[in-house]
Amino acid sequence: MTDRNPIEPKPKIDLTLAGHSSAFLLMAFGMLTIPIMDVIAKVLAVDGMPGTQVALARFIGQGVFTLALLPIAILLVPGIFLEETSIQGQSTLGRSWADLRSAWTKTNLARGIALAGATACFFTGLATLPLPASAAILFLAPLILTLLGGAALKEHLTFRRVALCVAGFPCVLLIVRPGFDGLGLDALYPLAAAFLFAIYFLLTRMASGQGSPLSMHVVAAASGTGILAFWLYAGNAVTDSAQIIWPTQVSTWMALASLGVISTIAHMAIIVAFARAPASVLAPLNYLEIVSATALSFIVFGTLPDKWTVIGAILIMAIGYAATRPEKKIIRR
Repeated sequence: MTDRNPIEPKPKIDLTLAGHSSAFLLMAFGMLTIPIMDVIAKVLAVDGMPGTQVALARFIGQGVFTLALLPIAILLVPGIFLEETSIQGQSTLGRSWADLRSAWTKTNLARGIALAGATACFFTGLATLPLPASAAILFLAPLILTLLGGAALKEHLTFRRVALCVAGFPCVLLIVRPGFDGLGLDALYPLAAAFLFAIYFLLTRMASGQGSPLSMHVVAAASGTGILAFWLYAGNAVTDSAQIIWPTQVSTWMALASLGVISTIAHMAIIVAFARAPASVLAPLNYLEIVSATALSFIVFGTLPDKWTVIGAILIMAIGYAATRPEKKIIRR
């Protein structure tokens, strides 16, 4: 699991048919790829590795890989980076450093902490929960974000939009089904992840313009790594028990290293997609993620969601789409 809602870049949008076609392909690639990371995380968690440690490996990999790609991306896709005159004319490394400094803000650091908490909760839940059900619960995040945006950012909320957001929460009960052989209390992990992701998205809106998307990605990785490392150290000190499992096989090290690589590649595709097409056009493709999660869950673990999970997921996605799409203005004559 990773930050599903990408950081929207500032460049001019390519409104041509070719631009939209490439944006659709990139967005679809990103959303279909993200669940691969979740599958790897679930395998590691089922084998006994703490979800916090898996999340830490993801953040370390994300930071290192993104930092290495930053100068290359500035050369290949300059349009998604800052255009201030103080940066123009500098060398690639100089511009990379200036871009990173502009992204090193309290808001971006807070984004990383919220994202780290969401990822750790989601990965911890995957140890016992089916991937499709966890992913479906996570789609509550846009609904929570809509309500938080109205409260924290004073965004205009109509009665219809608030009602739709509130209606999404009972749909989770179809997936969890407490007391009826459902997911039980472990469902609190993806539910907590959804709330933390909503906070992360809210902070992302507040951090708009504070660095390029990739630099914001690096800064979030830095603060996320710090808080997760502290959490593991504190847990080990308090409980006096092993909180970190050191891999003994090369395949496990490779799996841990792949988390950050997969996350970065998927989100680079999404970032470029949002640079080429409006968010409203690409938004429906977000739901390809749950399709990919279901298919991969069946291929790797041999499990499929039951009918109640499917119904709950469809309702949450339908409500989420209706609640978050732009509302048409009524012109009175």
